[in-house]
Amino acid sequence: MLLCIKFEESVMFQDVTIDYSRIPSFNQDKHNMELINRNEDLKKFYYEVAEEMHVAFELEQTFSQFAWRIFRQKKLNRQTFANKTLLSDAYFDRIKNNRLPANPDIETAMAICIGLDLNGKLGEELLEKAGHKLNNSQLHVIYRKFLYSLKGYSIYQCNEILEAFGFKPLVKKEYAKCVIE
Repeated sequence: MLLCIKFEESVMFQDVTIDYSRIPSFNQDKHNMELINRNEDLKKFYYEVAEEMHVAFELEQTFSQFAWRIFRQKKLNRQTFANKTLLSDAYFDRIKNNRLPANPDIETAMAICIGLDLNGKLGEELLEKAGHKLNNSQLHVIYRKFLYSLKGYSIYQCNEILEAFGFKPLVKKEYAKCVIE
């Protein structure tokens, strides 16, 4: 008597034994091994295709779509976004509705990276979606330092550092005062 076991649309056959103390064994005949190998190949193919589709999807995303995905992952609401980035609620809505210009300025993109507390790699990806690639200029070295070494610093602390080096803050001080008050 044969026992038929269905596994992910593959069929494996095994001898049925009445003796329950006996450990079942897998018959490695040609038919069973073909099914296993085919199944492993199908699994491998599926994961390769899924990864390629994910990469293609990531490449096609706009800055707003990419940022909105991060907002959802971090469960940010409009008020938290405004407090952490010092950007207006309108920016939040424009990102949510994918209505932000394709390439926002680097200061805005950096304010979002810092406000979202993004790690270096993810921060650079977001900047690239905004059309900016960090180079070796003094300002960009500072930006890179914010992303990699000073992760966790607030937008206020980052603005103070920029001003100490003679650069303009990421977000205008007038708006920052409105948010604080």
